[in-house]
Parts: sequence; C-alpha cells; structure tokens
Amino acid sequence: GRLHRRRHRPLPDHERRPVGMTPAIDITAEQRRTVLALLERHLPDTAVWACGNRVKGVSCPASDLDLVVFARPEQSGQVAELREAFEESNLPFRVDLFVWDEAPESFRMRIEAEHVALVSPDASCAIHGWRMMSFSNAILLNPSIALESGETYPFVEMAAIDAGSRCVYAIQQREYSGGGSRFCVGDTLMARITPCLENGKIARYCGFGASEFAHGSTEFLVIRGRPDVTDTEFAYYLTKWNKVCDYAIGQMTGTSGRQRVPTDSLSRLTVPIPPIQEQRAIAHILGTLDDKIELNRRMNETLEAMARALFQSWFVDFDPVRAKMEGRDTGLPQPIADLFPDRLVDSESGEIPAGWTVHHLEDCFEIVMGQSPPGHTYNDTGDGLPFFQGRSDFGFRYPRNRKFCTAPNRIAEPEDTLLSVRAPVGDINMAWEQCCIGRGIAALRYRARAASFTYYTMQSLQVHLRGYENTGTVFGAITRTQLAKLPIQHPSMELVHAFERLARGWDETIRRNTAQINTLAALRGVLLPRLVSGRLRTRDATRFAGRTA
Repeated sequence: GRLHRRRHRPLPDHERRPVGMTPAIDITAEQRRTVLALLERHLPDTAVWACGNRVKGVSCPASDLDLVVFARPEQSGQVAELREAFEESNLPFRVDLFVWDEAPESFRMRIEAEHVALVSPDASCAIHGWRMMSFSNAILLNPSIALESGETYPFVEMAAIDAGSRCVYAIQQREYSGGGSRFCVGDTLMARITPCLENGKIARYCGFGASEFAHGSTEFLVIRGRPDVTDTEFAYYLTKWNKVCDYAIGQMTGTSGRQRVPTDSLSRLTVPIPPIQEQRAIAHILGTLDDKIELNRRMNETLEAMARALFQSWFVDFDPVRAKMEGRDTGLPQPIADLFPDRLVDSESGEIPAGWTVHHLEDCFEIVMGQSPPGHTYNDTGDGLPFFQGRSDFGFRYPRNRKFCTAPNRIAEPEDTLLSVRAPVGDINMAWEQCCIGRGIAALRYRARAASFTYYTMQSLQVHLRGYENTGTVFGAITRTQLAKLPIQHPSMELVHAFERLARGWDETIRRNTAQINTLAALRGVLLPRLVSGRLRTRDATRFAGRTA
C-alpha cells in the first residue's frame, strides 16, 4: 500500500531520547529486533544502512527511520513487500526504504558520510555476484616462475619503485643465482618490509626490452590475478586498497627496523571480489586515470631532458661557441647566437668562452642552509608549513608533502632549488610552495631571480656534489662553506635571461602537468577504495570521473 507521512507534534527536548535506545541508531532494542526480523524475512543476506536523523542523534520518537538497502534489480518485488510489511508493522514510526542503485548520486555521497551499517557491513557483498574471499585465495601470491640459474634476467630493486607511479621498470640485468622474487610482466610487486610498504611501494612490473620474466629484491611479495577468479590488473588495485595495505602493515613482525609481512598472514584478510567483468571495468576506470598520470610524467621527463640538454650545450659544452670557432651555423636564432662569443680563453677552471667569468657559487646564488626545528613542532595533519628534513620526500621535480612544521627555523621560497646536503649529497628538487627545510636540505636561488637557471645549474654540478658523498665520518655531507666555494662559470646576464625565457616555458608546463597529476591522483585515491569495496558502482564512477578529470 501507499505510505502517507504521519503528522506529529514536536516534542520538548526532555522527551526526545527515551531510555533503552541503542547508541548507534535511535530505536529501542525491541524496535531493532522488529526491523531486523522484517529485513531477514523479505531481504535476507542483503546489506542495509541506516541514515538520517535517527543516526545523527537529532531524532524524536516519531521521527522516520531511513534505511538504504543494497537490493538487486530482480529483488524489486521483495522490496515492495518489505515496504508494505513495514507499513503494517507495529512500529510507532514510519520506515522510509531506499534502494542504493536507484538513489541519486548526491544522496549516496551524503549517506556514505553519515550512516550506520544495520546489516552486513560489507555492502559490496550484497551487490549481485560479489563474494567475500580471503586475499590469498582471491589472487596468486608469489606464483611459481622457473628461472635458469646462471642466466641473466632483468632485475628490479626496491629503490626503483615510485609510490606515485603504477609502473616499475627494470633498469639493469643481473645473473640469477637462486632466491629472491621472480615475476613476469603485469605482476604486482608489493614491498613487505618497513618502511617501504608504509611509503606506498607497490607497483606493476612493466618490463625490460623483450624479456617477459625478471627477478628482484627478496623483500617483494609478487601478486597476480588467479585464473577465473581475479583479473591481474584488478589485483593491482585491490593490493593498493588501503584496507589491504593497512592490514599488511598491521601484520608485520620482527625487530624494529627489520619488520616484514608474513606471507601466510594474508590468508586471514577477507576482501570483496566482484565478477570478472566488473573487475575489468573497475581496472579500466582506475587505469584510465593512471594512464593520464603516466602520460604527464613522461611529458615532464621529456621537457626536463630538453632543458637539461640545452643547458649542457650552452653552458657546459659551449657548442654555439665551438660552432662559431669552426665557422658553422649555431642553429640558433640570430639574436641568441649573437650572445655567444667566437672564441675560448684559458681560466682557472679551464677553457671558458671569452667574456665569461669564474665565480664561487655564493657570488651568484643565495644559499639557505636548513636547520631542524624542535621535534614537538612536527605534525602530519597539515598544520604549518610543509617540512622536509632530507631528500626522502623528493619526487621527480617537486617533493611530496608528508610532514609539516608549526615553528620553522629556515624557510625555502616557491621555486627555490632544494639540494640534499647530507647522504645522498646532490639530489635536487624544486619547492612547490613556501616550506620549512631541515638540516639535510639547502635552498638556492639566483640573485637575479632566475628559477630555471638555478635548477639546471645545480643539475650540472652533480659530479662535483657527488664527490662529497663519502666525506663525513658516518654519512656523506657538504657544509655551507664547501657549497659556497664551488666554482661556476658565469655567462653574460643577457644569455642567462635568454636561457630563462626558453626553459621557463618548459618548466611552467611541467608545473601545470604536475598539478594535473596531483588532481588525478587525488581522484584515483577517492575512487579506488569505493570501487574495490563495491560502495560505488562503475557506471557512477565513470560519470564522476568524466566530470572531475
């Protein structure tokens, strides 16, 4: 029958919460038993959420009870019968019943934020065809791969995995002598040791040349889809799910600093597994975002390589000068070609273009050495400025914000070049925003404010900086005095500005690409747990991603 909204007079505050109500949902224990009995009779084994005022704690005895059921389309008749059963029950309030798949997206987002699971906390299991399985039964864990001892195969080290990238590639080959991890293209490599897993070191192996098989660190767990159960690409996203990662971290055993995830512990983790076709749809949505991220990453790498090559040609190899000396065309626009002399002269640093000068680094660049603030001023909640103690949070171009500081001692400004001055000496990044720098970092900026020229100058000094790697008693380090006295060959200001104009355009594109990468990664971070848990269906995620990306 059709339900009609009852009218009730508002009750005074002292009458609103009768004794005996359950703490999560404002209904009495007897009312709860009645609701559960009707749900079990008409929609058994179906997930149900409660929401609305009776969950928010602002209800009165006559307030409606809002329920969301994860019913399948073919259960529409049962849903209608349940509505009628609630209408005819002796409950003193109305029960409003909503079907998850029929609710508008705005409503779903609201109830996801404010709900109580009344039946079956794993709502994904109520979706047609989904089932709960142990993680180690849902996937193949460390699948058997036979490599020939003494043969050479691609090799992947733990350091090769970038937590922000889906793919990891082998960059070298090593002889296989037994042991370690073995995997093939498409397998997921999951760090099993602290702190690598906490830092998000999970990636898919994407190959090395034509070789399909590879080996790697002993600290990898290898994960692959199980035939007829899980798609291999979906298995990657399942492994990236924070429920899986957090569980694995919680299972670590061993002494401090050498804790590992026991392989058999993953058999105790239960995860929802959708049908294969839905797995592929989930992997396609998330993979599309990752494809865009990877495309931007490759574009950034190309743009930086172009700028580095230009700097090397102009300021290290002096190619335009040598071309003029040999009577060749420089290949540059005439206004820029005119800025280069046509001869080299001797200097204390060797041959340099005529008119150029040799300086110490501090003569041309401001240097700010980092200083670590008191430990009690650190936090990971975003309070204060981003804080970088060393190069551990460095990325391709910009560092990742992980720690913050409320009382910074030394500050780097946006687009300053950040230099690692403690082991490993010489790694560089660029400050995305104003940030606090600790004792493992120095910030540099050209005195005439040329951010790109600063960055690529420090790139060109890598050979000199690496020489300080083993100078410390325990760790490599470079002092401010040593850094300040590094020799540099300085061109004319006109040439600096010409380079800055060219490189600046590339670097601004890198920054825009990076901003888009961050946006896409945030979107992926929102969608991934909802999709793999079943809280968000693929058709809704496609619409959401299309509007946001």
